[in-house]
Amino acid sequence: ELDLRVDAPDAAFAHFQQSLDLGGDADVADGLVRAATDTGTLGIAEQILQARVNRAPDAASLRALSRAAAAQGRPDEAAQLAQRAATQAPRDRRTLEWFIDTLAATNNGPALTQLADLLSTSGPGDPTAMYARLAVATVAQDPARVQTIAQELTAVRPADPDVWNVLGRARLALGDHAGAAAAFNTARS
Repeated sequence: ELDLRVDAPDAAFAHFQQSLDLGGDADVADGLVRAATDTGTLGIAEQILQARVNRAPDAASLRALSRAAAAQGRPDEAAQLAQRAATQAPRDRRTLEWFIDTLAATNNGPALTQLADLLSTSGPGDPTAMYARLAVATVAQDPARVQTIAQELTAVRPADPDVWNVLGRARLALGDHAGAAAAFNTARS
């Protein structure tokens, strides 16, 4: 997929569009949005996804439509679509984390806190609950708390570059330049 997106972005878009027409899954819907971003055809991708949602509003299509709205600078609409997707797939990690991301993008601290509290009932080591707490701390601009939660999350998700980048930004905000550099380097590798 990556080679096709880099070498022939228009062909990648056509491939994902055809795969989605044949009943593609969540990865295909997400791939369509990524390819549309690469080719500047987000409007077309959004129309395709909207038609799919109108026929049968599954969580994967709603999440991909939400990503398209976010990529076009409509964060409130993205959050509403992400909420619909999370309602349909309340146990799907990718869908829940995207919903968390959209709430954070709209600085909706109260909704984030409520969601984090709800997710925390699944246990203190649940990665999605930790991710929600991390978003709450980020929106609250509490770098010490962000650092603590991100450090915990890196133990659960050591290969997730996004978490390492968040940890790096928190350490940088706290003046730990060496720690920040180490976190950013880990994210890159």
